[in-house]
Amino acid sequence: MIGVTGYYGYGNVGDDLLLRHSLEFFGPRNVVVYVPAEKAAGNVRAQFDCSVSTIKFLPADSKQLDLLVFGGGGVLHDSAMLNLWPKRIIEQVKCLIALLGVGTPHGEGFMLASHKIDYIVDKACFVGLRDFESKAIFEQLWDKTCFLFPDLAFLNERLEVERSVDLLLQFKGVSSDFRRLSPKNFESIAQRQLKVLNGEMFPWATANCENAVKAVASACACVGVSLHFGLLALTQGKPFKMLQYQGKVPGVLGLVVDDSRIVYPSKVYNVEELLPVPDFSERELDRLALIKDYLKACLRRIKSFKFDDMPNYPLPVPEIKTRYKFGGVKPKPKILRDLRKTVSKVFS
Repeated sequence: MIGVTGYYGYGNVGDDLLLRHSLEFFGPRNVVVYVPAEKAAGNVRAQFDCSVSTIKFLPADSKQLDLLVFGGGGVLHDSAMLNLWPKRIIEQVKCLIALLGVGTPHGEGFMLASHKIDYIVDKACFVGLRDFESKAIFEQLWDKTCFLFPDLAFLNERLEVERSVDLLLQFKGVSSDFRRLSPKNFESIAQRQLKVLNGEMFPWATANCENAVKAVASACACVGVSLHFGLLALTQGKPFKMLQYQGKVPGVLGLVVDDSRIVYPSKVYNVEELLPVPDFSERELDRLALIKDYLKACLRRIKSFKFDDMPNYPLPVPEIKTRYKFGGVKPKPKILRDLRKTVSKVFS
């Protein structure tokens, strides 16, 4: 039995897509999903046909698990780990732990990981990072073998539906934990720039996996900000442009697409930076096929517990020159986090 954990069930389409692909690969009947809170567990049950529990049961349940997988997402940083997967839980886990396609959030020369999360790194039998910047940050902090392990959303299969939208737009705000990793005034700049494009805005914040895939598949072209919106467009064969709000956008998508598809937001705005959206080049399509094959080969080795026998990366390895500084936020006590959520709901 495989345990799969991540930031699932919190209304984030990208993370829920990662869970969908974990379930598809390992098989829903062979998986128990562990999420940080019961409310998230209820949301996962409503969207997926699988067994779901909360991480407080991991110490006891882990005796019956063969492997606990962190199934992707930008979770390898202090705030997420200390708040959601605390040391007192992880240290009691009896089974093997693998980090698959995870990221260390980074951008603007800053990152959010420190040795406070040594407890999860020391416990992991396998570490797979979703982009080369995350891999470089990991190697900067820890003397431990790690691998390039592409984001699981590269596994999205193309959905054939009738085209109904010429230009699909997507926007998502930046949470307080990640503001230091984002360009200054990103939200206001991005909203103004998307508004003048006169496309159809997709309600990303209230979407689920199924309607997000269908919406992207029905578009002729896409422009947005979120990493997994870009990955959906890429895997659905929809030409796209992205506004960069964190380093993960060029880091993950840049494994496949040309640099020109990712635009750094600026107050000095030219529509020509985003429109027209160019078709995919043969080089981009070839890279996508290679990344998909590489990711599937990596997953097969994980499934066979061959953690030290990863395939060779099929593309040139970029040189990472940036040395990221720690720009983390202090983990807030749960009572303060709950109070902030309540206040936000009242005033929203």
